[in-house]
Amino acid sequence: MKIVGLAIVILLISTMIRMDLVEGTISLANFEESSQCEESHSPVDYVVVKVEEEDSIESLLGIYSDSQLSFPEKVQAFYVLNPVYKKQEILPGELVKIPVTSLIPTTCTK
Repeated sequence: MKIVGLAIVILLISTMIRMDLVEGTISLANFEESSQCEESHSPVDYVVVKVEEEDSIESLLGIYSDSQLSFPEKVQAFYVLNPVYKKQEILPGELVKIPVTSLIPTTCTK
C-alpha cells in the first residue's frame, strides 16, 4: 500500500512540475523589452510568372523583380507570396508570384 501511495505522490508531483514548465507560473510578457512597432499593411504588388526549364528562384527574382529592393528583401517577399516553396523546389510549368514592390515597411522605436 505504501508503494501505491508513493507512486501516486510521485506521479502527482511530476505532473505539477511538467505543467509548471510548460505553462509557466510567471508570465513571459513581463521579461520582454517593450518596443512599439508600426507596420503599414499595404498590399504587395506582384506579377505571376510561369516557370520554365532551368529557372531558379534567384534567376526569376533577377529578371522580374523591382531593382529598388535588395536581394534579401526580394527573397523574403518571394517566400511571403509563395510559402510552399520554402520546403519544395520550383518545377517547370508552375505559376509563381514575383514581388515588384517592397514589402511591409516596419518602423520600431524603443
